[in-house]
Amino acid sequence: MRSLLILTLFLFFRSLPVYPQWTEMSGPNQLILFSVAASGTNLLAGTDQNGVFVSTDLGTTWTQWNYEFDQIRDFAVSSDYTYVTSSRHGLYKSENNGINWIRSIPFDVDGLSVACLGSNIVLGTYNGVFLSFDQGSNWTNTSFLNNAAYDLLLTETHVFVATPVRGIYYSTNHGMNWLQGELNNQSVNALDKYEEKLFAGTDTNGVFTSINNGQTWNHTSMDTQEVLTIIHLNNNIFVGTGSEGVYHSSNEGESWIQINQGLSNLKVLKLTILGNYIFAATYSPNVWRRPLSEIIGITNTNSEIPENFKLHQNFPNPFNPTTTISFELTKSAYVELTVIDVSGKVCNTLVKEDLNAGSYSVDFSGAGLASGVYYYKLVASNLENARNLASVRKMVLLK
Repeated sequence: MRSLLILTLFLFFRSLPVYPQWTEMSGPNQLILFSVAASGTNLLAGTDQNGVFVSTDLGTTWTQWNYEFDQIRDFAVSSDYTYVTSSRHGLYKSENNGINWIRSIPFDVDGLSVACLGSNIVLGTYNGVFLSFDQGSNWTNTSFLNNAAYDLLLTETHVFVATPVRGIYYSTNHGMNWLQGELNNQSVNALDKYEEKLFAGTDTNGVFTSINNGQTWNHTSMDTQEVLTIIHLNNNIFVGTGSEGVYHSSNEGESWIQINQGLSNLKVLKLTILGNYIFAATYSPNVWRRPLSEIIGITNTNSEIPENFKLHQNFPNPFNPTTTISFELTKSAYVELTVIDVSGKVCNTLVKEDLNAGSYSVDFSGAGLASGVYYYKLVASNLENARNLASVRKMVLLK
C-alpha cells in the first residue's frame, strides 16, 4: 500500500506542468556579482572583491582566475580579446576567452566601463575616458574629463558616453571633442544599439531611443523604471532594472513585458546571452539563467524540408493571453513575422532573422494588448531569386 501511494504521488507531481521561469545557478564562491558576459563558449562573472570567475558549462560550475583585482564592473569582447575593467588597475585582457589575463593599461585608473570595436577600445573611469587604437597596447586620454563614464558604446563613426546627471555625450573625432544631444539632464546607466536605433537606460525614467545618433531622443513606454543594463538579440530588447527584474520588448522598445517568472523583483546589474540562454547578474551571490525559447518563442519543430510555404492558423484562437503561430519554409530565407492591429499598426515583431528551410512555431503573448481582432503577417525574402513570399491570417484576443 505504501509503495502504491509513493508511486501515485510520483506520477502526480511528474504530471504537473513545468512553467517557464528563471533558474538560479550556483554562484561563483557566493560573492556579490557586478557583471556577467559571454566570451566564446565561456560565461564570465565579475565580482565585487575577488575578480573574474569563468564557467565552461553555462553557469553550472565556476573557476576563479586568481589576481589582485577589486571590483569587476564591465566586460567587452572582440574577435581577438576579451577585456575586463578593474577598480584599481584599469583594464586587463584575455586571448583565451577569460581563462588567463594580462594587464592592458600601464597606469592605475579606476576602470568603470569598457567597449571595443575591432582593434579600437574605449575605457571609461570616474574622471575621464581613454582610447586605444591598437588593442590596448597604447592609450590616449581624450578630452572627456571630470565626469564618470557609466557606460560606453563604440560604433564605426561615434563614441557614446553615458554619464550621471548630464546625460549622453558623443564624439565623432575619436574623443578630441564632445557634444551633447537633447538628452542632457538625465542620469544614464546603460547604452545599446540595434541597427540604426540607440537605446539609453536612465536612473529613474526608463528607456529612451534615438534614430539620429543621439541628437534627439524619444521616450518609450517604459518611463519610470531604474534601468541598469540593456542588451539585444536581433530586434528583441532586454533590460535589467534596479527593483523590478527584467523586461523584454519584441518591437524595439515600443512595448514591454516583464519576464520575472522565478526571478522575482531582484536588482539586475548586467545581462548577457550565451547559446540558447539569457543570463542575469543580480546583486546577490548567484547567476540566473533562462532559455531564450521561453521568451522569444521561436522553435524549429521539424528540420525536414516542407513541400509548400505555409502560415498556419494560430492555436488556440480566440486566445487569452498567449497563442502559438506556426509556419513552414521550403527554402532558407530572411523571415519577418509581425502582429498587426486593425488599423495596420505593427504591435509586435516576433521574428526578424535568417532561417533555414523547415517548420517553426512562435509563442505570442497579447498581455499588453486590448481585446479585439489582430492579424499576423509572414514575409519570407527568398535569398536565391529575391522573390518575396507573404501570407496573412486573422486571430482574436479575447480577455
